[in-house]
This record gives sequence, C-alpha cells and structure tokens, in this order.
Amino acid sequence: MYQLIYADPPWQYSNKISNGAADDHYSTMTLEEIKRLPVWSIAADNAVLAMWYTGNFAAEAVELAEAWGFKVKTMKGFTWVKLYEQARGRIERALAEQTMLDFEDFLDALSAETVMNGGNYTRGNSEDVLIAIRGAGLERVSASVKQVVHSCRGEHSEKPAEVRFRLEELYGQVSRIELFSRGEAAGWHHWGNENPFNDIELVPATFTTIPPARNSRVKVLAGHYLAVPAGALQQSQPQNIPEIIPVPETNNRVWPAEVHYLFGQVPESSNLSDHLQNKLRHHINRLKMDGLPTAEIINTAGTLARAMGATA
Repeated sequence: MYQLIYADPPWQYSNKISNGAADDHYSTMTLEEIKRLPVWSIAADNAVLAMWYTGNFAAEAVELAEAWGFKVKTMKGFTWVKLYEQARGRIERALAEQTMLDFEDFLDALSAETVMNGGNYTRGNSEDVLIAIRGAGLERVSASVKQVVHSCRGEHSEKPAEVRFRLEELYGQVSRIELFSRGEAAGWHHWGNENPFNDIELVPATFTTIPPARNSRVKVLAGHYLAVPAGALQQSQPQNIPEIIPVPETNNRVWPAEVHYLFGQVPESSNLSDHLQNKLRHHINRLKMDGLPTAEIINTAGTLARAMGATA
C-alpha cells in the first residue's frame, strides 16, 4: 500500500479547442472514467494524495479525490507558475550583459517570461496541486517546503520535477507512487498508460449500462415493472429462484467506493459466500448505472441477498 500518491489526471476539457490540443498530445479521460480507477485499493489506511488540476477543474478535482477515498485539506498545496521554455537562457543572458540592473528590471523580466495561456477572465499561467488525506494522513517531516514553484514549461502537460522533490522533502521516506506517469523517477513507483516502466496494474472497474428497453430481471424481482403483478412474483419466487436470480460470471474484483458503500448497507450481504458477495456487488453496480435511487438499490440488493442465501 502506498502512503503518498502523486497524480496528474488527464482531464477532458469541455472546450473543443482545449480538449483537441490535449488529445493531440495524450489520451484524455472523462471524470467518470478517472473515478473508476481503484486508487482506493492501493492507498494505505493513512495516506496523502497530491493531485494536479487547473482552475476550471477545481470542483471536479474535489469530487475525484473523494471518489478515491480522500478528503481535501487544501487546494493550494503547490502552485506552479509557468515560464516559457527559453526563459532561463534569456534571463541569464540579461544578467551576463548587465541589461538587468535592478529589482524592477527583474520583476519586468519575470512577468515577460511568464506564460500567457487562455482564460475567460484573466490569462492563466499557473497550475495547482491539491493535498488530500485518507485516515490521519502523513506527518510533515519538514516545515520549510514552500508552495510556489517557478519553473520553465516542458513538453505538453509535463510537470516540473521540483514538485516531486518538494513532496519528498515534505513527507520523507514513505512508500510512494506517481499515477499517470510518463517517466521513471528514482525512489517512486509508477503507473501510466504512456509509461513503459509500470510497477503496478491499475484496472478500471467495469460497468455496463442496461438500455431501458431491456427489462432487467433484477428489477422484475423487485417489482419495478407494473407488467409483472407483485403477487405473482411473491408466489413464483420460492419455486423459481435459480431462474429469476441472474448471477452472471464476472472476474472483476475491483469496485468503486460507492458500490462498497451500498453493499455495506445491505445487512444480509455479510452472510453470503465470497463468490456470491462479488455477484451481489455486480448487481449493485448495474443498478447504480441504471440510475435507481440509493434507497431502491439497497432494498433490491437486500431482496437479492436473501434469495441468494436461500439458494446457496
């Protein structure tokens, strides 16, 4: 289990121009797709998530952290002020040629070398890293780590190594992994679809949305369709349980946090075997994607759990 998780999600922009620019360089994912990555399954009981986001994804970043099982403590763990790729060379040349004579000259040069991105209000030139915790989080081992990082822009979406170095200083020698990684930084484990050096396999939980035209037999059992009289269901249920209860084979053992939560609300679930518990999670998963309210999912899952227990 990892105590420190450092992530740079491939956010999918709603703006066609911005999203197209991102897709030209790397594969993007919807928020729901990113939430399905079982990060909760690799996090230690007491852990920290340090995650990149841009200003227009602040709400989504909080939602994602919570879906992964973390509570956001600050949206401003780090702020990267982006400088143009050639900023170092130009500033060093100005110093060598003594055309930068005082503090005002320095501030003017710094402002000129700060990247000017798009923006509906002010022009963006920074990205942030939020800090979220699971359990008690981690103890800070250095009180000298600063928030703001000035660094030249690298390849598209490449983040400055300085942030990784500061995380190491902030939390010390803990088990750590970089998600959506493209490289192999020493002292870290890595996972990413563009990284040839992955240390783990992180497989998204799989879901299937059932078209409304297909009457789910799970819904029929719970009486959600008026075409099937409730009395008839009650009469036929004891004799036809093996036929009525669909128990699809699934090798999937990784489910989102909301599925585990709903599963835990079903008292009868703990009495099932591991095999049937996984099948019940499959049903909860499917009902969730069908859009049923939480109370109905729990009620339906309870009915299924009792029936599964009767036929076990």
